[in-house]
Amino acid sequence: MISGDMLKYYREKANLTTKELAKRINAPKVIVELWEVGKKMPREKDIAKLCEIYGISESDLIIVPKHNHRIIISIILGIISIIIGFIVKSIVIGIFAPIMVAILFLTTMCIKDNFSKSSDIPKTLFSLPLDGIGLKERVHYYLADALCISSTYIIFNIICKILGLYQIIINKSFVDNIDLNYAIIWSSLFLLLSVLVFIIEFVIGEYLKKQYKENNHE
Repeated sequence: MISGDMLKYYREKANLTTKELAKRINAPKVIVELWEVGKKMPREKDIAKLCEIYGISESDLIIVPKHNHRIIISIILGIISIIIGFIVKSIVIGIFAPIMVAILFLTTMCIKDNFSKSSDIPKTLFSLPLDGIGLKERVHYYLADALCISSTYIIFNIICKILGLYQIIINKSFVDNIDLNYAIIWSSLFLLLSVLVFIIEFVIGEYLKKQYKENNHE
């Protein structure tokens, strides 16, 4: 996978602007800019031209992404799942939840890499790119991820209630009316989980973006 930040690195190293490079390879300036932010991949003939101009090989334009942080995140999610298992007093959840969560997380990351045009650019959990946009847009992306995850969790609770699987969902009594009781529980869980996921996404996303900038001297 050709790395957009490496394309930018070698262009700047050659003291070329995007406009100057575009003229040399006979391509629109906007296309060069899209290459460098990872929103579009150069064609084989364009890659050959770029390598000739920079005096490099195609392998020099590729960055192998490191996934150590994914293992750490999956372990953290596993520990949280175990804690939840103890909270709801379910050994089954304490055993299976961390395994399922880790598998789900790592699988999601693999899918993201396979469908993402440039895996080295920092993104949110659902592959929303964080590079080249302002803080306001990034906050919208973090919120979108948080709401998606919270909604998925509430849907899971609703399905469990429909199937009568009360033992694997949080079931506390606040009022006598059953429906109102679940409405209170799910509303509270939705808000709390949204806030928690948003904070986690914000911290991790901004850290990855900061590291990306430092590594590429932006």
